[in-house]
Amino acid sequence: SSLVGPKGRVYSFEPFPEISEKLRKNVESNKINNIEILNYAVSNKTGKLKFSNSNDLSGNTYITSSPLYENPDKSIIEVSSVHLDRLLENDCIKPPQLIKIVVEGAEHDTLIGSEMLISQYKPIIIISTHDFHKEGISAKCLNTLSEWGYNTNRFHVNTTVSNNNNNININNINNTNKSPKKIIPGKTLS
Repeated sequence: SSLVGPKGRVYSFEPFPEISEKLRKNVESNKINNIEILNYAVSNKTGKLKFSNSNDLSGNTYITSSPLYENPDKSIIEVSSVHLDRLLENDCIKPPQLIKIVVEGAEHDTLIGSEMLISQYKPIIIISTHDFHKEGISAKCLNTLSEWGYNTNRFHVNTTVSNNNNNININNINNTNKSPKKIIPGKTLS
C-alpha cells in the first residue's frame, strides 16, 4: 500500500470471513489507512457462491469440478460475490492501475467480470493461474488477455513454503517466453 501513497487505494477482496478478519486486524495493527478490505469473492456474477471450506483455507474454490471441492471431508460455505465492472459502475471502487488475481480456478470468471474495466483502463494484470481446479483455465486466461490486447509473460514457479518465520522460498522460476525478467531463483521473500 506504500507504493500507491496516502491518496491511493488498495482494494483487497477476501470472501472467507476468518481470513478477512485476520487481514483487517493486520491492517489496523499496522495503522494502514489506504487499504479497503471487501468481504466478497470476485467473479463474473453478483450474488452468492458456494465454496469448498477446508481447514487449510489456502485452496478453497467454487469450481465444483475441482478435486478440492469434491472432497467429502470438506464442508461448504456460502459467500457473497461481486464483479469489478459492477463495482466500478456504481462508484464503489476507483479504476485500478494494477489488478492481482489469485482466485483458485475462477481466474477466467474474474477476467470476464472485469472486461469493461480492463478494456477501458488497461491496468497491469498479475494473474496466478494453474489447471488444478479447472483443466485448461491457464491457457483460456492467457488467450483472453491476448485477445484484449495484452502482451503476456508466463512463468512456471515451484515454491517451497516454510513455516520458519513465515518466509516463502522460491526455489525455481522458469520463464517460458524468450524475454527474460529479472527474477532471482532461491531468493527468500519475507
